[in-house]
Amino acid sequence: MGTERLKSDLTHESTSKETELDEIRGHYQRRLRALEDQLDDLQSANSTLLKENRVLEARARQFDISRQSFEFSGGQYRRELRRVQALLADTQAVLAHERECAPSQLLLLIKLQDEVDALQQQIKEANCGREKESEALRKARKENVQLQETIGELEKRHLDSEHKKKASNVEIDRLEEANKILTAELKLAQRRIDSLQLALSEGLEGEDSDEENEDCHALEDGRSAG
Repeated sequence: MGTERLKSDLTHESTSKETELDEIRGHYQRRLRALEDQLDDLQSANSTLLKENRVLEARARQFDISRQSFEFSGGQYRRELRRVQALLADTQAVLAHERECAPSQLLLLIKLQDEVDALQQQIKEANCGREKESEALRKARKENVQLQETIGELEKRHLDSEHKKKASNVEIDRLEEANKILTAELKLAQRRIDSLQLALSEGLEGEDSDEENEDCHALEDGRSAG
């Protein structure tokens, strides 16, 4: 009876241990799959951020080219304005001189006045063009600042994604190592159970042999007594 009970207890302990180990291994495997899914999501998000970053960098380069073009155009307008202003000053000086020296040269004065009017119109047009170019340049600079801020935010998100990816890889490595240790413990427990079952089996066989020997001795003693 004691042997049967010991055998039953060992079998129950073996079953409980295997069930517990299966539950632990299943828990770690579920966590491992969840982390692998999370890693895939992070890699996908990282790829999307990289694509967006490349697009925004291309736009930034385009804005920089446009800004340089606007600055170049603004310089041309300023040089043209200075040239026209210098011509206007010269013409006004000539006109004043002619009014003082030759009041009779009315036709020349009219011609010079027409030139002055034309130069003033050119100055007006140059100022208008310069204002438009300046406004366009201000808008381009503002958009460039916003774009740089967006790129900075994307770079920060990319860095955060890389940190999360690295942490997930570390956790996966840790779980894989824990799974290896758990598997080794399971194998060790299984070998212990097999050893106990073998010892139990050998013990039972020894007891059966002893009982048979005792029966034989009793039978021989009975025959001798008869």
